[in-house]
Amino acid sequence: RFADDELLAKLKGVLPARASHLVAQATSEDAKPPRTLKVLFALARGGCAIVRPSWVEASRAAGRWVDVERHLAGYGPPRAAGAGRRILDGLAVHVAPGALGPKDPSSSALTALVSAAGGRSVALRHAAVALVGADWKAADCRQAGLRALHRSGCALRFRWLCEAVEAGDADAVARELYATNS
Repeated sequence: RFADDELLAKLKGVLPARASHLVAQATSEDAKPPRTLKVLFALARGGCAIVRPSWVEASRAAGRWVDVERHLAGYGPPRAAGAGRRILDGLAVHVAPGALGPKDPSSSALTALVSAAGGRSVALRHAAVALVGADWKAADCRQAGLRALHRSGCALRFRWLCEAVEAGDADAVARELYATNS
């Protein structure tokens, strides 16, 4: 659970903490549903099956909740909630609100996603990683701390967080991104 569930309830697209299933519609039967904030929260928290609408229909027809296995929506079986290492596992992350653009998720939503994935939201001076928007440019940045994180390969686009959550392995995604930033 998050420290401030009321705040999370106000955030558009955030999955409730107690959700056990997320019904997500894909564009075709074989495709994964779009990677929305709700899908990312379900993956980050674990313990939440991402299913197709066919699961609801089959459950209604059976008069009980049916097994989700045949109705999983392309993200595999639900990750175990709270079991083992979480994706960000204590990583100190600064969401840079001034570095997010109008098409990027809100800083509140990204901060909540960092927390759901096990990361710690911290001030810039304490951050190991800073999340910036898709269109952020280091040359336009006036924050020395953010430029320093960028020089060390640790000012990452918010898509890094999305890819880490989806992959379930922040280290692998970070290695890949650091290699491409070098």
